[in-house]
Amino acid sequence: MPVIIELRTAGEPRPALQLADLLDTGEAKRFYEAMTAARGAWAAICALEQDLLDMETANRSAGVSRGWEIVVGPCPRLEPVPGYLGWGQVSAWLEDDGYALTLEEGAVVVRAAAALREELDAAALVRCAFGHASGQCINHGMQTVHALEAAFGEGETGSGARA
Repeated sequence: MPVIIELRTAGEPRPALQLADLLDTGEAKRFYEAMTAARGAWAAICALEQDLLDMETANRSAGVSRGWEIVVGPCPRLEPVPGYLGWGQVSAWLEDDGYALTLEEGAVVVRAAAALREELDAAALVRCAFGHASGQCINHGMQTVHALEAAFGEGETGSGARA
């Protein structure tokens, strides 16, 4: 079963080409398995990050994860992150090179990052570069968001979480 990459932008965005190449060569195995087993957007995002980090560990000159970011924020039209994370009603997507990659209905949708904000009413609260401590980075960022919501009143960020 192939992973569908749908372009909603002009041209051939580098992140889409890179992802297609990784899938074609079998180097994004965890990501492929997460997508084809319908494990959810968050599982697939984490799987792609791990695939790219593993490639860099095996070949330090690869630099394949450079530029990729995990972005978390409210986006009612995307699948929310799992509740056990404690981040509230937020979703996650990937950004690289000015493009946003979302996981929607079993496909990777690539569009300009600005278009994501306009088309899907998305707002980035936290962004973190791919890395071995990205989970800690995102957790710290979301804790800061929750503290600000508690101090200034919920509704500014729209995450729906409590500190």
